Parts: sequence; structure tokens; C-alpha cells
Amino acid sequence: WKPLFMNANDMTNEGIVHTNKPYFSVQFHPEASGGPTDTAFLFEKFVGHVRNIPQPLMLQDGLAYQRKIYKKVLLVGSGGLSIGQAGEFDYSGSQCIKALKEEGI
Repeated sequence: WKPLFMNANDMTNEGIVHTNKPYFSVQFHPEASGGPTDTAFLFEKFVGHVRNIPQPLMLQDGLAYQRKIYKKVLLVGSGGLSIGQAGEFDYSGSQCIKALKEEGI
């Protein structure tokens, strides 16, 4: 792996690319670029990789991987919110609870 994008402000890594395989990733929203085509090359590169796959991808038999059945899950969070408090993490916690209920946990 090697860096693909570096943040110009704090020099943190915002993207990586594999040195031998067609894998790359970014830690920002490339569709939210400063201009209409600033990061279009990322999408063009991805489409090129997908179109050049020599053979169809074959997935493993789904039965080869048995899903574990859980009866209990410990969810750690900050508790309820009051009106006016920021709720990004509590929102994700409530979505987690909703998903667990749908799964019968």
C-alpha cells in the first residue's frame, strides 16, 4: 500500500492505493469535489477496472459461511438526548437498536 491522497492542511493520509492490485480507497467524498470534474478520474479508474475483469466473479457458496446466532448484545452509548444536543452518535445508537430489534435480538 502507498498513500494516494494527503491532506494539504495537516498532512494526514486521506487515500491509499495498492502497489500491485487494482485496489484504492479515499477517506473523503469524491463526489463532493470543489469542481465538477476534480475527482472524476477516481470513478473513471473504477469503471475501467470493472470493465476489464477477465471473468465473472464467482462468490463462495453462501452455506459455507454459517451466520452466528446471538441472543444478547451489549450496546454502549451516551444515553438519551435533550432537545438541542448534538446527536450523531446517539442517532447511530438508535439505528443499531432498531436493527437489532428487527433481527430479534
